Amino acid sequence: MAGTPDTDVRANVMGFLRRTARNRAVPKTQVAIEANLKSNGVCHVPSTAPLPCWIDGEHFKPANAIISFSNGNLDVEALIDHADDDMVWRKPTPLLFTTTGRSYPFDSTAKCPRWQALLDEMLPDPELQSLLHARIGGHADRHEVRGCHKGQKAGRTGAPATGISG
Repeated sequence: MAGTPDTDVRANVMGFLRRTARNRAVPKTQVAIEANLKSNGVCHVPSTAPLPCWIDGEHFKPANAIISFSNGNLDVEALIDHADDDMVWRKPTPLLFTTTGRSYPFDSTAKCPRWQALLDEMLPDPELQSLLHARIGGHADRHEVRGCHKGQKAGRTGAPATGISG
């Protein structure tokens, strides 16, 4: 859409969303799409690149297991595989292109009161809670769920950020 006025681009994007994804036809999605359309000229990520992706010269490798936060990137596959911390958590980098980055920091020590309340109600035995945590959360103790955001309600996903992580 080179040379197309921004207002026309906005109208075209919203028209496309209304035709193809009615439930996503909101300003937040529109802004994210516009940012990605404009970013092609900045970091040269083609529209055919898988998102999120690692930018490696002219190659774009899928980064499906990466969740990008404001303070770095969490590799969920490495976490599940119990890999070393430096493989699970990586500093922000311009080599990761994502449209779903979180606007808040990851905090592995954050507590999730709503999760704990659910556990206390559904599974009151602390020993069984510890077993569940060991199964789903690796090293989490009975009062901790890895990756909850301090000060946020459980289940918060945050507003999508666009562009390069870092």
